[in-house]
Amino acid sequence: MTGKLGMYLTLSREMERLKTINSESDDEDKIADAGNDYLEISSLFDNLSSNAVSLFGEQILNFSRDEA
Repeated sequence: MTGKLGMYLTLSREMERLKTINSESDDEDKIADAGNDYLEISSLFDNLSSNAVSLFGEQILNFSRDEA
């Protein structure tokens, strides 16, 4: 389970990094590459999310530090 959760967090961080490159870069090639990579990673992220929710419930997507 830790491996899947770690992958989920890594994908989430990478998607944020790619969105930042896409919105802040002046290089059209970097913008296009970041956009294309984001699409591929977001598809993997969505698949992983839906599998995690079906196995562990919605709480698996809650990364807040609040005690619930």
